[in-house]
Amino acid sequence: MKRYGGWTIAALALFGVLTLSLWFFSNQVNRLALVSDAGFLERGSMFGVTIGSPVGEIESAVRQYGFKPYKIGVRDTCLHHDYERSIRINVYTDDTWRRGTLCIAYNNSTHRVTAIEWSYAAFIVEL
Repeated sequence: MKRYGGWTIAALALFGVLTLSLWFFSNQVNRLALVSDAGFLERGSMFGVTIGSPVGEIESAVRQYGFKPYKIGVRDTCLHHDYERSIRINVYTDDTWRRGTLCIAYNNSTHRVTAIEWSYAAFIVEL
């Protein structure tokens, strides 16, 4: 039976850690949860949702990123922004270790997305 030296085992362990890290950080949502805990967009796209897209298309898109519906069509406020009366908000949550909240704001008359807001609290400990 062949014995492996300490350097070989250390190299294999390092390779495993690097491979696992590359896989973990290749996921956009994991990177956001660790690096950028909150954000707000009024242009562009995030989580598979594009500003200006029909609100009917967003649920399947955000589910691919681990979000589930929490409150649909609420008014006024979500996370850190207050919205006009003509705006409705769909709130989604990510109940994994990332502990995320996603708000999709849309115009109630056109049903088009106007803003995307998110927040993560991956390392907040509740006492």
